[in-house]
Formats: sequence, C-alpha cells, structure tokens
Amino acid sequence: MFKGNKSKKLAFFAAMALVGGAFAPYTYAADVTINPSHPPVKNVPRPLTTGAAGGVGTDGADASGNTLTIQDYDYEHNAVYGGAALGTGNAERNTLTVVNSKVLLGYGGAAQNGGNANHNKLVFRSGEIGVWMAGGLVNSETGSAEGNSVTVHSGTTSHIYGGYSKKAKARGNVHKNEVVVNGGTIDGKIKGGVIDEAKSTGNVTENTVTINGGTVKDAVYGGAIEKSNSTGTAAGNRVTINGGIIQKDIIGGFVRGKGTLTGNIVTIAGGEIEGEVYAAFSDNSKSVLTDNVVNLGDGEHAAPVNVSKFVWVARGRYGATSSGNTLNVKTRAEADSVGGFEKLNFYFKEAIQPKLTLRKSMDLKIASLNDIGVYGSPQMKSGTLIEKERGKIKIKDGVTSATVTGDTAEMTLRLDSTEKKLDYTRLIFKGATVAESEGTDTWGGRSTIGNTTTENAITIDSGSHTNVYGGWTTGTGSTAAAERRGNSTKNTVTITGGTIGTVYGGFTDVVNGTTHDNTVNLGDGAHPLAPATTIVELYGGNRTATGNTLNVNTAATVGRIENFSTVAFKNASSKLTLTQAGAHFDLDAIQADFAATENPITLVHNEHGLTLMNYTGKVKSTLSVDGTRETNIDVIETAGRKTDIVRYGYMIKDARAATTLGTDTWGGRSRAGNTTTGNAITIDSGTHTNVYGGWTTGTGSTAPADKRGDSTKNSVTIKDNAVVTHVYGGFTDVAGGRAEHNIVSLKDVTVTGTVTGGRGTVTRDNVIRLRNAKVTGLVTGGTGHGTGNTLAVYYSTGTSEIGDFDGIQNLHFDLESAPPRGAHTLLKLTAVGGDKHLVGMKIDFHRDGAAQKFAPGDQITLMENTNGRVSLGENVTVQGTDGISRDYTFDVVSEGNTLIGRVAQVTMNEQSKSIVETRAGASAFLNDGADFTAGPGMDAAKKEARAAVQSGSAPYGIWAGMGGGSLRHETGSYVDMKGWNLGVGWARENAVQVGTLTFGPFIEYGRGSYDSYLDDGTHGSGKTNYLGAGMMAKIETKSHNWVDGSLRIGRTKSDYTGLANYDTTSTYYGVQVGVGKDFHVSENDTIGAYVRYAYAHTAGTSAHLSSGETFDFNAVNSHRLRIGTRYTHGATALSQFYAGLAWEYEFDGDTRATSQGDSAPSPSLKGGSALLELGYRFAPQDSRMSYDLNLNGWRGKRQGITGGVSVKWAF
Repeated sequence: MFKGNKSKKLAFFAAMALVGGAFAPYTYAADVTINPSHPPVKNVPRPLTTGAAGGVGTDGADASGNTLTIQDYDYEHNAVYGGAALGTGNAERNTLTVVNSKVLLGYGGAAQNGGNANHNKLVFRSGEIGVWMAGGLVNSETGSAEGNSVTVHSGTTSHIYGGYSKKAKARGNVHKNEVVVNGGTIDGKIKGGVIDEAKSTGNVTENTVTINGGTVKDAVYGGAIEKSNSTGTAAGNRVTINGGIIQKDIIGGFVRGKGTLTGNIVTIAGGEIEGEVYAAFSDNSKSVLTDNVVNLGDGEHAAPVNVSKFVWVARGRYGATSSGNTLNVKTRAEADSVGGFEKLNFYFKEAIQPKLTLRKSMDLKIASLNDIGVYGSPQMKSGTLIEKERGKIKIKDGVTSATVTGDTAEMTLRLDSTEKKLDYTRLIFKGATVAESEGTDTWGGRSTIGNTTTENAITIDSGSHTNVYGGWTTGTGSTAAAERRGNSTKNTVTITGGTIGTVYGGFTDVVNGTTHDNTVNLGDGAHPLAPATTIVELYGGNRTATGNTLNVNTAATVGRIENFSTVAFKNASSKLTLTQAGAHFDLDAIQADFAATENPITLVHNEHGLTLMNYTGKVKSTLSVDGTRETNIDVIETAGRKTDIVRYGYMIKDARAATTLGTDTWGGRSRAGNTTTGNAITIDSGTHTNVYGGWTTGTGSTAPADKRGDSTKNSVTIKDNAVVTHVYGGFTDVAGGRAEHNIVSLKDVTVTGTVTGGRGTVTRDNVIRLRNAKVTGLVTGGTGHGTGNTLAVYYSTGTSEIGDFDGIQNLHFDLESAPPRGAHTLLKLTAVGGDKHLVGMKIDFHRDGAAQKFAPGDQITLMENTNGRVSLGENVTVQGTDGISRDYTFDVVSEGNTLIGRVAQVTMNEQSKSIVETRAGASAFLNDGADFTAGPGMDAAKKEARAAVQSGSAPYGIWAGMGGGSLRHETGSYVDMKGWNLGVGWARENAVQVGTLTFGPFIEYGRGSYDSYLDDGTHGSGKTNYLGAGMMAKIETKSHNWVDGSLRIGRTKSDYTGLANYDTTSTYYGVQVGVGKDFHVSENDTIGAYVRYAYAHTAGTSAHLSSGETFDFNAVNSHRLRIGTRYTHGATALSQFYAGLAWEYEFDGDTRATSQGDSAPSPSLKGGSALLELGYRFAPQDSRMSYDLNLNGWRGKRQGITGGVSVKWAF
C-alpha cells in the first residue's frame, strides 16, 4: 500500500503481490502508520475523496478492523480513512488517529456503495482537518451509520459528524454515534448524527455529543435531518455541555422538514453558552415534537449555569404539534427566557438548591402551577423558584397559589404580587432528618394535603415542645397515588433531652389513615437522657396503629405510653418509669436485647399501678433454642397494685454450676413451671438456707406437656465446709408435678435442717446418699405417692447421723471395706422421739469386691435409734452382694435400740458366670484356628508343596490362607463368636518308602469379638486374639492311606466388658492327629473317610476386675474327636469341588474360676456338633495364583457358619 509502512499484518501488500498490483478484493486488520519516514500512497480512488486508507475493500468485500495513524505529516489536500469500502461491502471497526498532521478530510470508516459504516473510530489528537471529519460515512441510499465515534482532544477543524449519511433518498439510519470534544477549536458545526441529503427517509436516533472543553464557533446538534423535503424521526439524541465555549445554538434534535422530534435531551452542566438552547427544533409547521427535555444542571454538581440567550425545550413553526416537553432545573440557572415546555421541574438534592432567573422582558407563561414538579427537599422552608428581572410570570389558568406533591416534599407555590417571583414554602413528608418547628409543635415529616409521611428521622435533644411528630399527616388534596396518601409510617423520633408534652411516632387525621411501623427511641443508645428531661406521653401512632416500636435505650420517666406493638429494652439499666396512675402496658410488647440473669431486672415501674394487657396472672416465659434456659417476664404486686414488670432467666437443664440468690442456691430453676432436669451441682463452702438440684414452681411454660411441671434427674452434692439448712434433690410445687430420679449426696458435712430427695405430687426413685454425714432434721426420700426412693448409707470413717427418715422404700447399706468384725454403726437416728418401726421396706447390702469376704456369723450394726427401739414390721426384705459376684444372705434382727445385720450364708451368684464366659469364648476361638490349620491350611500346604516338586522351581511351596465365620457356642448359656483366622507357611514334599511326606512350619493369627448371654439376660462382650507358630506334616501312602498332624504354641489375649471390666493374657498350645483313606471311585471322583483327634490347652491366669474382685481362672483343656467323610470331584486342583459330613464331640472344655476360694458357675464347651462342608479349588488360566474356597455349616454344641480362602502364589 504505502512505501516503507510499518505493519503487523499487511494483508493489502500480500494481496497486491498476488494480483500483480491490482486492487485486492478485501483488507482485514491492517495496522498502518503514515509519518515523514513512511509517506502515503493513495489507495482510495473516486468517487470518494482520494487519499489513503488503512484498508480498502473492493467489489463486495468489507474493510474491517483496520487502523491508520497519521503523525507529523502534511497531507492537507487529501483525505485519510481508517478503512474504506469502495464496493458494496461494509466499513466496520476501523480506526483513524490524527496526531499533529494536516488533512483535508478524516473518516474512521467510509462505505461508498450500499454497505454500512458501523463502529468505526476517529481520534483527533492535534493538527488540522480542513473541511470535516466523521466517525462513519455512508454514501448510499441503503447504508446505515451506527456506533461510530469521534473524539477531539485539541487542534483545529471545521465540521464534525459522529455518523454521516451523505446520499439523497437515504433510507438507512444514523444511530448511536458519538462525538466527544475535550479541547481544540471547531470552526464548523458538530452533529452527533446527521442525514444530510434530500428526500431521505431514514431516522437519526440516540446519537450523542459531549462538550468538555474547547471552543465551538458554530451550532451543536445531537441529531439532525437537514433537508426540507426529507422525512424521518430524530429521537433520543443527546447533547451534554460540561465545559468549553459554544458560540452559537445547541440543539438536541433537529428536522428541517416534516418529521418527528421525540425524546431528545440537552443538558447544560457548565461552559459558556452564547447562543440559544433547544431540546428539539423544527422548521416545519407539520412536525411533531414530544417528550423532549432540557436539563439546566446535571443534578450532581451545584455549579450554576448561564445561558446567554433563550432556552427552548421544543420549538417548531406555527402549527407544529408539541406535548410532554419538559424543562428540568437542577441548579441555579440563568437565561434570557425559557419556553416550549409543558412541564417544569425543580430538583433539590443536598447542597443543590435550584432557582431559575430570567433576564428578558418577555413574559414567562406557565399553563398551571400544577405543571410544576418539585423533587427532593429544599434545605430552606421557604424560598424562590423563579425570578423575572424584567417582564412578568403569567399563570394561564389564573390560579396563583397551589400546593404540589413531589417525591419527598410538598411545595406551596405562590406568585407574588409583582408577578415577578414564584415563591415556595415547603413541607418535607419523606426522608427528613432535621426537626422543624412552628410554635410549640415540632416535626420531622409533615404534610397538610394528606401525603403519607414516611421515613423521617429526627432527634429532640433540648427545648420545650407541646407536640413532637416523627410524621404528621393532615388535610386532603394530594395528587399522589392512593397508596402514598393518608398514612404516617416508618418514622423515627429519638429523644435525648427536652421538655416534651406528647410524642407521636406517626400521626394522621386523614379518614382511614394508618400509623404503622414507626419508632420512638428513648435515648440514643450511648448516653443517658439529659438532666431534667420530662415526657408526658408517647404514642407509636394515633390511629390504626400497628407495628410501632418503642426502644428504651436508657433509664427514662414518662407519664404513659400507647400504641406500641414492641417495647424494646437495650440493657439492664434501661428502666422505664411510668407516672400516670393506671397507665397501660402490653406484656406481649416486651422485647429485651440483653441476656437475662437470675437476679430480676425491673423493666417497667409505676408506683401508682399499671393497667396490664395480655396478662393472665402467669409468668410470660420463653425457652432457649436448645431448651436449657428459660427467660421470664413477671409482674410484681405491691400493696395490691401491679407496680413492676421484671425480667429474669434461669438454667432449667444441664446446669453444672450452682447459682445463689439471697439465701437460696440451686442448679436448675423454673418460675414458669418448666421441668428442671439433668442439673448437677456441688456445694463445698458458704452458708445456704435452701439448696435445690432442680426447683420448679409457677405456671406460664410454653413447653410441651411432657416437659412441664416436673423436677427429674437432678443431683446435689454437699460436702466439706458447706453450711446448709435444707436440701432438695428435686422440688416441684406444680399441681401433679413429678420429682423423680433425683440424687442428694452428703459427705463429711452437717445439714442443720432437712434433706429431701424429691418433693412433688408423685415422687419416685429418688436417692439420698450419706457418707460420714449429719442431718439434724428429717430425711425424706419422696414426699407424695412415693415408690422406689432410697436412703443409701456408706461405711466411712464415722457414723452418719440423721434425725429421722420418711418416704423411704429402700434402705441401702454399702459396707465397702468394713472389717468383718469390729465395724462401727453405719446410721444413727437422733430425733425419732420414740421407737423406729420399719415396714414395707427393702433392705440391701453391698460390699466392695476387693474387701475380705464376710463369713457366716459375721455381723455389723446397721442402725441405732438414740431415743427408742428399732423394730421390723411386715414386708421387709433383705439381700446383699459382694462386688458383682458374691451374694450374702443376712439375718436382720432388732436388738434393743439397734438393727443388726448378721451373715447367714455366702454364695457366688449366677451372674458371675458371665465373667468366666470370656475364657470359654477364647478357647472356642482357638479351636476354630486349629480347625483351619488342620483343614484348609493343610490342604493348601500340600498343594503348594506338590506344585513346587512338579515345577522344579523351588524345593518348597509358600502358602497363605484366611478363614472366618460366626458361631454360637452353647456353654450352659451361650457365646456368640465372630472372627477371622490367618495362616502363612511353607511346605515341602519328600518321597519316602511308603509314599510321600509333606511337612513345613507355619504362623497363625486370629482376631475376633464375642457376646455372651446368661439365661437371665446378663450380657458380656469383648475381643480376643491369638498369635502363634507351629509345625504340620502329612504322610500319604501309595494305597491312598494318610496320617497327618500338627503342633502349635502361642499367646492369647482377651478382654471383658459387662458386669465389670478386665483383660487377660495366657499361653496356649495344642496338638492334633488325623488318619484317613481315600477311595477313587472313578477317574474324577474320590471318597475319603477320616478320624481326627485335637487337643488344646490354655494356661490359667488371674484378673483384677474393675469392681474390686480378683478372679483366678483355671487352665482350659479341650479334647475333641471328629469322624467324617468327604467327596471330591475333579482330577486336578485346577478345578475341584468337594463336600463332606462329620460329627465332632468335645470331651472337656470346662472353664473354671474362683474368687477368695469361692467357685463361680462354670460354662462348658462339652458336647457334640455336626458339620457340613463345601469347597471349591480352582486356578484361573494363565494366572500365577490359585485359590481354595470353603464353607462350613455347624449344628449342635457349635452353631453357625465358618469359611475361608487359601491362596497360592507362583514365584
């Protein structure tokens, strides 16, 4: 294209070379620079103005994405193009940049013969363009110019067009083109978009011109249709003036002929405007001008604007139709005069306080004051909107005063007597933040024509006010939509000081008006009210008042409050004092934003008495989400008057720390009748009159019925230096309340009053424990309908003493390690006042299993009555245990003032058998391991040894196998065993005189778990494992007889969990011998018969139980004999199926244990069992591994299923 051009992609050059120098069919994405070192070569012929282009498209080809930069070059008699389409193609996304150069014409993109010029750019940084420049040019009837732009930074030029249609009868559109002028001098016109030739019908729409600086000596158009015989629409075009000097007119949209002008906008935000301003202008009487806008100010900046001449929103020749055109005044603005509008709006925003000043004598004509709109809120309550320096303001309908509604304020407009000023007074009805006053009335938002007052927020910090309104709605006449009339909502009044009569969050006197969701704040949340603050009345709203909130952020005194759905208290010091007698208060309205404590906090006080709504006499109570804490609103009466509303909270469940208030101490407490449960506290110091584990009183609970009224599963421990008068494990005075499963424990302490396990209508299964304790008064297990309540006395360093006991159904004496002879008395009664007669009572004893056992004839003094005899009545039962294993039979006799327990018989109880079951299970599990070794293990060893001989690869074969199963072993009771066994070894086969000998060592490991069950349901469980080693061998004769055997030794470990816990370790060893014969009934079928004897020995051991006893376990010996037969189908181990039947008998298997010489019941494995076995051996083709799968089913002494898998690896 150009000699010496620098280009990343010179597609044009490549194309020229291919066609011998002729024009190429298209050029795409060329990047070309013209400068003194790279002068241009003309590649744009006529009919376009000749010159140079970044890319040229001929015929139907596009010129697209090309860039031409001309810098420091004089090309003043020629045109330059980013891209030029000479044929019917489009010119799109091309860019022309001019830097310090002279050219005749400049185009971002140009389409000559039917194509479109779209999204091209022209950037003029400096220099001179002699005639005009255009972002996009179309020179055809059908082409459109869309999305093109021109940006001018400096330099000198004549006309500027964003999008330019220059062909008669043009039907294409000029749309969304843009011109931005930041500086420079423009001698000609600026047009964002223009259709310039005759008889055109295309539209000019949404084009923009923005002037930020520079000097424009001619007119500025957003969009224009220039010829009088052209039609079309100029719509949505915009001109924005932010700076610079414009010496002639500014026109948003222009049509010279018959056409439509709609939605064109001119915004004057700055600059020097020396001509006139038009949003829409037409030279034709038949044009239609609608909805065009002139903005004086942009609504964001407060700088004033000044137009030297007239401002016309819409102007056409006489007869043109005009409607909906608007003049918006958004700052302080001056002009000679204004006209051509149907609507005049003023926009107030913070520091922007608009006013329109008109200088010329021509009268300003306004159809009606109702055509004036006001948006936002003037800072001043009154002022002037329009002022005429000469001439007058004429209101055509003759009404010179009117109140109009804006979006946040209503303005009363008045034409003054000179008719030169249009003044206003305003009332803000929405969004007010500064209080205003008139007389002694103060308000945030106000309307006198019935507008809804809303979202106003004011603070009163001083002064005297008869009435204070957050929102104040009165009167009628608003033109707002129905939903925005008549109400007073979402307003806020904050009081921090002052002398105040009545406060309304919202107020309306409009018929059917409502006052809802308003807020009154007493205090700002950070400071107390100013001294001497007085408030007579507070109203959330005055009618149909719902959802209103009073926030009590600090202590405050008010005469009365009304119409609040919520009264919120911020903290414990936010006390509301009401002074009017009988002042109303709704308990349902209370909301507290701070944690309730056990110490009641007064929220509301009225010494003259309150009139309460939604008060039933019950505590108003709520529960925490996890159900562990209640929060209560309660009413305090003084001298028959309801004077205080208080708030407090208690843990009702799972408390672990004691709470003391006054002389009362508790773990869990409810004043609303919630069930107190699961609380556990310990008191070891301090002085306490009443101590409660759980304490339930009152009504008002919202919990489900099964979680109300009771006090259950609480515990109190009193010990050491605590000084206590009365103790309750669980306490409820709720009608029908249950006090159950509560525990009181006293240790090394004196209680000077009474002790009660459970106090309630129904009291069951409460426990009182005494260990070296003294109780002066009565000990009560349960106060009413009591069953299962227990007094437990523990042997300690001294005798426990109580005044008397009652409500006790069980007497439990824990002798612990008391010596068999010479033990002191367990319990002394000091205040019976006569004989103590025991009736309908269960007496039981317990003794530490580690202590020396009692012998028949040993005795201990259980109880002593210092004021009379102790006697036994009817229905008294006696039993005793030692640890978990030994049962005592006691003769309980009354001897004078004492109750003696004398040992009559000592036996090991049946449950102790559970302790021994572990040994039976471990022995049975070892037998399972022996069976695995003798069966699948021996088969695997023999097969691998034979394979090693046949392959000759090694003198021995390696084998591995694993088995497992679930068996029930009948032991007199039964043991369920689940586990698995593992064997690994090597085997060798040698030829001997009688046949073959297979032998080798092995390692075995097993791991299992068990559950044991006695007939009475006693359950024990645990784990067992063993690890050992051994040797196995088998001789097979040529006549198919065989003898095998194995020897094994190792260690086994077991543990037990049930009645107690323990674990043991023992050595084990075993031997087994088998003989048999195989009968080959066919080539593939064999039947064998065998007899096998197995012996296993598990050495004795000892275990110390968690319950204190020591158990000595005897050795376990197992002698088993098995007789069986097996059928095998398959000639080789590549695929063999086998099945067998056997009967086995265990001749011993007894497991025995003793404790302090007494024998526990012994489980036994002795008995017979039947076996059914199935198996399959196979080796996958071409695999280095072979498998043996087996499954065994047992019935009889052993019941269940075992199985296994053996694997052979070929090395």
